[in-house]
Amino acid sequence: MKDKQPPLDAEQVSTDDLKDAFLQPPGIGAFPPGRSTLLVGARGSGKTMLLRTARHHDDYVAIYGDLRKILNGVSADTGVGGLSFNEIAPSEEGYLHDKTAGLLMLWLAQESKKRDVAFSREQIVKVLPPGVRSQIPNDDQTIEWLDENLPTITPGMFRRAPNLDILYDLIDEFAERVRNKCGKNLLLLLDRAEEVPFPCLVPVLRLLDQNHSFRVVIACRPGILGSTPAVHPSLPRAGDHYDVRHLGYAPYSKEWRKFQVDVLRVWIPKSLEAIPHDALETLLKICRDSMRCALELVYNSIEDDGRYSESRSRAAVENLKTMLFGAVQGSLRKLNDDIGGILKAIRQSPGYKLPVLLEIPSADTSKHEQLHLLDNANSFHASTRTEQFVRLALRTWLLSVPDGTHWSPFVRLDALELNPIFLWDWGDTWEA
Repeated sequence: MKDKQPPLDAEQVSTDDLKDAFLQPPGIGAFPPGRSTLLVGARGSGKTMLLRTARHHDDYVAIYGDLRKILNGVSADTGVGGLSFNEIAPSEEGYLHDKTAGLLMLWLAQESKKRDVAFSREQIVKVLPPGVRSQIPNDDQTIEWLDENLPTITPGMFRRAPNLDILYDLIDEFAERVRNKCGKNLLLLLDRAEEVPFPCLVPVLRLLDQNHSFRVVIACRPGILGSTPAVHPSLPRAGDHYDVRHLGYAPYSKEWRKFQVDVLRVWIPKSLEAIPHDALETLLKICRDSMRCALELVYNSIEDDGRYSESRSRAAVENLKTMLFGAVQGSLRKLNDDIGGILKAIRQSPGYKLPVLLEIPSADTSKHEQLHLLDNANSFHASTRTEQFVRLALRTWLLSVPDGTHWSPFVRLDALELNPIFLWDWGDTWEA
């Protein structure tokens, strides 16, 4: 008989299964890390699974938070999430920074209350602007009132030039209370940074500064930040203030292939046993750094009676490709409404074989043939539409950083790989 459905979302995995089945991905070293860290990984590469595991580390009081949920109130204000570059005027960003700080404080106050190391009302309201403070009931229902009302308070009620250090100082104080009570350091685990409006990332990424007494791991897909990150030169810098670790940075290596197979052996051993070696090798290549896709495709290549079916496997690839392509085209439509035409042109180009690397020009881009892969227009500045396309394509997993390359904020890439699942057809040639 066939394996049971594998968990394609880390949030579906029970705590017991997580402890029994978790495997450490290669190339990231000890985890949780010794310094605050930006954990980078593509769709389905295992970021959430890794953070969930870190919640149970004996040496820390670890608190997990989903930034998409925590900052949903800001997404509602702007009408955009992280996978968008809709215009947010620079003059409006300060209000969003301030509201982001308030929502982060609310989340941490709620989580700390569960652990009986709570903030006082006076500490919580310090982060909020006077106009909001005056509305809060003067009783012990502060957190409940804020939970109900803070997300819907308009940005104009917040400060245009907030002092974000108030938030960080209060978290430092909280970390000290945690150490005094539990004898452990505070570890904040923040997930899905790519799914919040980019102004939110200013107060979020400043949590990574090494001068804080608490430690932070922020997980994201490659491509976070807005189209003009240089607008915020005060953000902490990778290497100087925090580390960057990249899940699946060498997806075609022997180490990553062994990790893929080991994960499949844990979750779907019967399917792994049933699938022919050549078919497995092909599926793992086109899944690249996404363990979620590998689990899905291998599982769906097996009939209900436990036998491998090539036709079923092909259908599984096409169904996943269609789903992924729809998400990509939806996110990139404003920048290029013919992603399908780009992929078709690449497949028809002389000498086509996988993987496909795209060079990103650094000078006189308006005359560079490669530019037409990134936009329908004949000319534009590389620091605007091209970078927006690249960042969104990285987040949606149309593009990836090349094999063996680490992605980091503020660092320009000179080449990208088109994820092979969008191009691959049965019988395609791969480079050795």
